Amino acid sequence: MGLTVSKYLDGPTFATATAVYDDATLTTKAADGWYMENNKYRRQSAGVLQGLVVCPSCNETCRTNGQAPLSAGEGTIAIDQGAGVYYVTFQTGTGIGTLRTFIDDLSTKAYGIQISHNSTLYNKWSDVDNGYQSPASGLNAIWLGDSSIGPTAGTAYTSQPTFVWDGAAWVSGSTVGYSVNSAGTNYTANPGITMAAVPKTFSSNTTLTLTIFRPPIVGMGDTNVGLMCPDLLPAIPYNTTIFANAVDACNATGTTGSFYSAGFGSSNALAQLNGFAFTNYYGTTALSAGYYKISSGGNGYMQVSSNGTIIAIGSCPP
Repeated sequence: MGLTVSKYLDGPTFATATAVYDDATLTTKAADGWYMENNKYRRQSAGVLQGLVVCPSCNETCRTNGQAPLSAGEGTIAIDQGAGVYYVTFQTGTGIGTLRTFIDDLSTKAYGIQISHNSTLYNKWSDVDNGYQSPASGLNAIWLGDSSIGPTAGTAYTSQPTFVWDGAAWVSGSTVGYSVNSAGTNYTANPGITMAAVPKTFSSNTTLTLTIFRPPIVGMGDTNVGLMCPDLLPAIPYNTTIFANAVDACNATGTTGSFYSAGFGSSNALAQLNGFAFTNYYGTTALSAGYYKISSGGNGYMQVSSNGTIIAIGSCPP
């Protein structure tokens, strides 16, 4: 167990200080090592404090499946401290399946967002009303929101405050600068709730970190982000043959296999328009593009895009 000792900082808060000292005159730097205040840790190395680390128990808990995404409670965080760069880390639990990350309706708003899970970056999203959204290339942050307000590609911001979620509140940190990446603007006229599906194929309790960029646009409102716990996606019967049109798909005989869908609601039991379609319940492999006969709430068909999202669902005959 660590010792409680009196130390001195060269800044107004533990989060913004650059070094720990043994004396009030800030003459003698404290020994290198780990220092903690209110369950937040920083390591002093060569006399310089490193980045703020939140203890694992203070990370946010993912939301249990069966509940509405982004409703108040665990797994939902408000981005409500004004312009800046926000960092929130979620515990995913020991379950396996598909993690679903959400950002709320961005009408009259524009935000950048980046997902990191198990040292891998993800940026393939789908808007409940507008479908697939992703940067044209690379794994930079994706910029989502209203085309009437979003910052243009290449816009640079300097000296932006940072905020780290400690499980209960935002903790202010140092300032940073960033640019809106040229390949990452995916604005629409009427943006809706947007979701990204992230596979989790192992049972260890991992973390998923969201970095959210809120630009300094006058009058722009808050939003919410959230994470649903891993869900072994339910099997949905379909005919595995790929057809060129809805008529041929509806004329197919019976269902011959199962696909799996990650959507926007509390349940993934049915295919959902603009949701993702996968070949397995982890969500690691997208279903191939084309038309399929499905049994999802009745006799019907669906069309899957080249990005693996469901762009049409209908009843048979079409």
